[in-house]
Amino acid sequence: MISFRVSENEFEKLKTESESVGVGSVSDYARLNLCGAEHTVPPGQLEARIHQLDGKVQDLSSHLNRLVSLVERTHDAVVNSHPRNNGSQPVLSDLSPRGWTAGD
Repeated sequence: MISFRVSENEFEKLKTESESVGVGSVSDYARLNLCGAEHTVPPGQLEARIHQLDGKVQDLSSHLNRLVSLVERTHDAVVNSHPRNNGSQPVLSDLSPRGWTAGD
């Protein structure tokens, strides 16, 4: 058994680093680093972390798709409500706030 002391700042840094790589505890993280396995994740934790990240990526994809849909609907509504739109696509300057007047 090896025992050593660290300052509170050093402990907090080790704790943050151990959490960021998914290691269960500061002791496990220190052991992995001291034994030369600094990039090793304990068995089972890598798969769990990948599963967690996959869920987050799917959530982001869903949010992005909803955002794209909202932007497209808003664009279509602006184009269709523009007073100078007579079936043709207006030029970009027609859609800008500067192209609108108070009477529009």
